[in-house]
Amino acid sequence: MSDKILIVDDEVEIADLIETYLKNEDYAVYKFYSAKDALACINETELDLAVLDVMLPDADGFTICRKIREKHTYPVIMLTAKDAEAVTLKLYHRQIKIFVFLIDIFSYLIFSAKKPYRRTEAPLMPGGNIPADFFQSAYTG
Repeated sequence: MSDKILIVDDEVEIADLIETYLKNEDYAVYKFYSAKDALACINETELDLAVLDVMLPDADGFTICRKIREKHTYPVIMLTAKDAEAVTLKLYHRQIKIFVFLIDIFSYLIFSAKKPYRRTEAPLMPGGNIPADFFQSAYTG
């Protein structure tokens, strides 16, 4: 059975593109454009991974992450188009270990969804958000 991945992004084009990439890798995708719909899914579905946009019209991704952490321990990937420094501190305080700036998203998303990297903490490159071994192992499975 495929891993179940939640996508929450109000930018329809971005959410649809992420969905396409993940479905091409045989993941089961639960895609929502609002926090309200995503929260209902979180309560009703056993998920393996969540991909959350930081900025949503009805709540932010951090609010959704807090709700996830009340009952679940699966990894959360945060997406942001914001400045790295402004977001990094907030992510750190919320104990979110994986965050992706939109420029990195598609290669890193598939890399992060692979089980060995979801279950361990890969070291991050200094000043960046890509694990040090990303370029060596992202395309080797």
